[in-house]
Amino acid sequence: MFGVDAGDGTVHLYASQTLSYVELEAIYEEITTFGREFTQSLVRGIEFSGQMRDFVLVAGADYAEAFRRLFDTWSPEGSGSSHTALSPSRRVLPTME
Repeated sequence: MFGVDAGDGTVHLYASQTLSYVELEAIYEEITTFGREFTQSLVRGIEFSGQMRDFVLVAGADYAEAFRRLFDTWSPEGSGSSHTALSPSRRVLPTME
């Protein structure tokens, strides 16, 4: 599922009936403070690519309305097929010196 600002004052949501392919990569920057005692990973970006062949498209004045309309016509369970969620791949940005 993804949503976009349609540019005409409405929001469009697309929800997959049959998700053919999806890939998600999170881009992190690791920041070390207090010497090497504390390292924190900050998300700096998310790259997403996917392919949907059968999908539902709904429009609304805002995301709240679009989601209400979407769930009137679509279910995340789809056609009963099982879905497997995997953790996103991780890319760490080089630290700045």
